[in-house]
Amino acid sequence: MRALNVILYSCIVPLLCACAANPESGSGKCAGRAGNQILVTFDKPGNVNLDEGIRYYPECPDPDVKLDVYYPNDKFKGGKKPYPCILLIHGGGWSMGNEKKFAMMAAYMASKGYVVACISYRLWPEYDWDCALFDAKRALAWLKKNASRYFGDPEKIGVVGGSSGGVMSVQLAATTGTFWSSDFFEGIDDSVQACVAMAAGCDMTNPRRFGKMFGNDHKKAARYSPYTYLNPSMPPVLLLHAKNDPAVTSNESRMMKSALDKLGVKCEAVYYDSNDHAFWNVKPNDPFRLRSWNDAVAFFDKILKKK
Repeated sequence: MRALNVILYSCIVPLLCACAANPESGSGKCAGRAGNQILVTFDKPGNVNLDEGIRYYPECPDPDVKLDVYYPNDKFKGGKKPYPCILLIHGGGWSMGNEKKFAMMAAYMASKGYVVACISYRLWPEYDWDCALFDAKRALAWLKKNASRYFGDPEKIGVVGGSSGGVMSVQLAATTGTFWSSDFFEGIDDSVQACVAMAAGCDMTNPRRFGKMFGNDHKKAARYSPYTYLNPSMPPVLLLHAKNDPAVTSNESRMMKSALDKLGVKCEAVYYDSNDHAFWNVKPNDPFRLRSWNDAVAFFDKILKKK
């Protein structure tokens, strides 16, 4: 199996340094571009292929905006082509992260019979908030246009993200047919069929975000807030959250579920007995990491793989 290098963002660097050696470099040392980034090596599943470093938005002024595609290969058993697709969006407060951040989760989902596009996008403060969502829309358009290259079904696409990526997942699910789609789709339907949002703080007018992120511009905050675009036509949504999340209170997911329930949108919520914000990505041996991956896959299976 091919060893893959992944950047993880965490405050628990000492816990992961032991598995952060890069066997190809022979250095045996942690690597990263900043103090809260470490290089982690893992083995890609044998039934998964990987196409890396795709410039899904070639005209983007940031050359680091790319995506990786993980997809089942001929060794995959138990599923039928074309495979459903998943757009996977990393978190990091819109200010850090790249397409490698959720690589392990992407590879795992591909091993379960999905074509998974793991994306990066332009980051704040170098770029404005709008750029991140516009880039996610472009990535979705790219996936719809290119799904068949990886034996994927462009009419069955789910979106999943964590933290700020979870907010963007709800945005994609809610903004079908709006100005956010602009001309990226060239007549292609811009909808998604399922959405999983993990630890997503979707109320952008919350005072904790309002001043810092939007310079106390309420109109700008509301323009970016998923709540502005919630509607009864949205696809089914799964909300995953740690009960004792120290960064984004689990009440954020309860508020979102209440809002979606009132609109008649199918919405499920799972609250883990955990104290970690990024339970899906931080601790290699944390049972909630694999459980959250499986909960997301089970949700997508129910919607995207139904006969």
